Parts: sequence; structure tokens; C-alpha cells
Amino acid sequence: MSLRKNENLAKLNLQAPTKDDSVVSRGTFIRLLFYTFLMVTLPISSYFISKTFVYEGFMGIKDPDSIVPSALTAVVMVHVVLGLFVYAAYTEDIPIKPKKD
Repeated sequence: MSLRKNENLAKLNLQAPTKDDSVVSRGTFIRLLFYTFLMVTLPISSYFISKTFVYEGFMGIKDPDSIVPSALTAVVMVHVVLGLFVYAAYTEDIPIKPKKD
């Protein structure tokens, strides 16, 4: 089974992962955990903070009418986190290793 896998990697001109690749993978995994944490906490907290303090407290909008603007605030936060993740992934420096022949 592993011989077939190595042959397929050779056909695709790919190399098997090395110890140095695990450092890149670990950094990528930590970044993914960070953005996952933001994706869970930021929209939920922005919903309740905007509902309680901004729409009901500052603007005086009553409970049923403050739900939709608060939900829109949470949706905007989701898009902000996704945009930040895409930007970070796009600008990430990936070291290019010279190909061994």
C-alpha cells in the first residue's frame, strides 16, 4: 500500500512530508484555531452587546425590534472574520524548498 502511495507521489512530483513541514503545519493549525475562536466568539458577543447596550440601551429600541439589527451586526462580524482569515491566508509566507532531483 505504501509503495503505491510513494509511486503516486512521484508521478505528481510531490515529496513526502518531512519534519520541517510539521512546523509549517503547526503554525497553520494554530492560526486556524485562532480564527475558529474568533468565528465563534465575535459574532455571538457582538449580537448580545449590540442588542443590550446599543439598540436597547442607547437607542431605546424595545426587545422584539432590536433582534434584527443585532443579528445583522453579528452577520457583519462573521464577514469581517472571514475576510481577515482570507487576507491572512493570502499574505502568508510559505517557504519554497528547492526541488531535489
